[in-house]
Amino acid sequence: MPIATLHRTEGAPATLPESVPFGGASSVVSMGRLESNQVSLNDRKISKVHCRLIVRTCKRKGAADGEIMTRIFIKDQSTFGTFVNGKAVVKDQWTMLQEGDVIGLRNPHGNASLGEYAVKYHDAAAPEASGAAAAGAAAAAGAAGLVAVKQEANATPQAAAPPAPGLMAVKQEVTSAPPQRAAHLSKVL
Repeated sequence: MPIATLHRTEGAPATLPESVPFGGASSVVSMGRLESNQVSLNDRKISKVHCRLIVRTCKRKGAADGEIMTRIFIKDQSTFGTFVNGKAVVKDQWTMLQEGDVIGLRNPHGNASLGEYAVKYHDAAAPEASGAAAAGAAAAAGAAGLVAVKQEANATPQAAAPPAPGLMAVKQEVTSAPPQRAAHLSKVL
């Protein structure tokens, strides 16, 4: 039995596979326009390799030492963005998917129901959720503080590293400097 499955949503193109199982041998899946992807969608707004999904083992923060979960993580590698529940995921950063999350490869303009696949876990730790309840379940699970065991699959978005002090000084100088070019032009006119 697979660890998890992505199920095609009603609004998704019929050319997509009805389900994408994740198990031992298929723990990495790529989606995109290229036919070499496991899930291929011929659409101009889909990148050649649009996103990657991977199965990772996680441990629940604050839980007993032995409590381990297996979850799917997604990484956007596209030009136009990858969406989970209607919201863009951070490019080139692994994001953990919860039960009922809807993955969109095309911009759903905030409408989570316009995605191509919904996530279904096949373990006891996955809460039952659907539609709007899925977003609430995802937020609750995020609040519970799931921590990725493997650093590359860290699910919690991290703030961007602050710019180097020299770059910050240049940025402050540029933003606080008076617009000399505009002043020069007003003198000429």
